[in-house]
Amino acid sequence: NKMLHFRNFFGVCICLVFLVNYCLTDSIGLDLEGKVDLQNFVYEFEKSDDRIFVFIAAFLDPELAPTIKDFLEKAKYPDRFDFGILIQQDPESPPEFPWEGLPNFKVVRIPYLESRGVGWARTKGAELYGGQKYLLQLDSHHRFARNWDEKILEIFGRCLETGHPKPILSTYLDGYSPRGHYENPSPPRKVISERIYDTGKVRFVGSSDGRHATEPIPSAIISAHFIFTYGKWLDEVPYDPLVYFDGEEDTLSVRSWTRGWDIFSPTVNVIWHLYGRENQKKHWDVHPDWWKIKQISEARVRGILHQEPSSEDYGIYGIGDNRSYEDFQEFSGLYFPKWHLGKRALTGDLSIAETNPPPAEYPPKCKYNLSGGGVFIEIGMDVWHERHSGSVWTFRKFKKEDNGDLILFDASRGMYMKLTTKDVSWGETKRADKAIEKWNRIHDVQSIECEQQ
Repeated sequence: NKMLHFRNFFGVCICLVFLVNYCLTDSIGLDLEGKVDLQNFVYEFEKSDDRIFVFIAAFLDPELAPTIKDFLEKAKYPDRFDFGILIQQDPESPPEFPWEGLPNFKVVRIPYLESRGVGWARTKGAELYGGQKYLLQLDSHHRFARNWDEKILEIFGRCLETGHPKPILSTYLDGYSPRGHYENPSPPRKVISERIYDTGKVRFVGSSDGRHATEPIPSAIISAHFIFTYGKWLDEVPYDPLVYFDGEEDTLSVRSWTRGWDIFSPTVNVIWHLYGRENQKKHWDVHPDWWKIKQISEARVRGILHQEPSSEDYGIYGIGDNRSYEDFQEFSGLYFPKWHLGKRALTGDLSIAETNPPPAEYPPKCKYNLSGGGVFIEIGMDVWHERHSGSVWTFRKFKKEDNGDLILFDASRGMYMKLTTKDVSWGETKRADKAIEKWNRIHDVQSIECEQQ
């Protein structure tokens, strides 16, 4: 009898083990019909010789070494990564990097003053790519959950299983403090569009409702501080070395989607990103020509995204031809050419109907050609640019006088400008109420060109 009871007890235990294993597997791997096992992709990865290229460009960043340390300590497959690290450093005090010289680390160091911005740096870093099957692009300041790489592979595999042969996992990750300790996954974040700046760049932010997702979240926006995809993405959508900073994600998103890549936010957050870094020097804090590089870049981005006329052929850095740019705008709610954010962009929810489309008609845009070769050009949404002697200044329309004269205002310089059919003047203000006491003529207007309504 004792033996019989033991056998029964043993049988119940075996059944419980199988039941618990089934439930755990179902919670992370099976769909309702039991046909899709997310572990299959990870299992195939474990059996293969496939490797992941980790792509990081660091600029005077003391967080680089702590990031790599946490990366390797928390990864389930630390021996499957090949690193390409570009360190933009102060040559008088180069940072220590303990992994330099290891077979799976390619490290390039350059003086920080040689850097031309993020596009230039990531282009240099991409030159270290060695044909690995997968790509992970990060910034140089992150923290990781335990077995974070296994989870990323699971989610990527789910994208493939649901009919997306060219998926990209990307989002604005949760933030961290260098003094914090990070282990447990947090709810996912989707990307929403908050506003369009006067330069044409869209401000993207991460947003979470606190709920965990069961499926990868369709998105239209690439966050450059976290990208996981196939390595061939670097060949199809190479980094534009002339994009300084703003516009990096705007152009990458459009260029990738129109070349057939589908973007998803992960179902869970397993990597954290350091935002702000107020006490950390950025390129624009130390490089004497940063503003010139920035202005050239911003004009290039506006040209690529059709936010202003351009006759330049951008080639591989332009919009793709696998899917149309118009379809991207409808899909994403990001109507770059019309400087307009639809409901989909504002909410990050691509499943809803677009209830905030751009107006069917816009007022005609105008261009004032000045003596000496400069121009004032309206680029949309009451935004004007003054372009003169290689510089670009942004104005917003302040008001239009009854006689047709335009009063523009540059908030960054606190400057008023008046455009008439004959000349351009700047407004001199001395009183506390900023009332204009005198207009000082600075340019003749040679001609005015306006679009037809």
